[in-house]
Amino acid sequence: MKLEYYKKGQGTISRMVTWGALTLMALFGAVSLYHADEILPKLGQDGQATWWGKTLFSVPFFENPITHGMLISAAVFILGVFLIYILVINKTSTADFLIETEAELRKVSWPSRHEHIGSTVAVIISVIFIGVFLFFTDNILLQFMKLIGLH
Repeated sequence: MKLEYYKKGQGTISRMVTWGALTLMALFGAVSLYHADEILPKLGQDGQATWWGKTLFSVPFFENPITHGMLISAAVFILGVFLIYILVINKTSTADFLIETEAELRKVSWPSRHEHIGSTVAVIISVIFIGVFLFFTDNILLQFMKLIGLH
């Protein structure tokens, strides 16, 4: 396990986009864990806070007190981000894949705005044409089925 950045300077954009997306997923998971009232309720039957929602300490100028659940969720998030870095972003095979992906995307000849508009219009016209064709074909076949008594 290496903490140094594997092949520094290569595949930077694809690695950062991947890291950002996976970090957002880890953040969502940590927030969901904190708000998991169905699994670990913050209040017991008598209305008293359980260990999950029990206040540890308060921070000045911060609305919510720091609870066990908040600290555990933060630890899960930090551990998740660390594992994302070690096992995904900096793992040799994954990093090589992301580096190669970015290199291939740099070779792509991206269409101009005019080509995008032309392609979009062609797709819309094709979809309308096929939709109208299928509508009339369906109606003709329905009438034929009614004529021979199968519908």
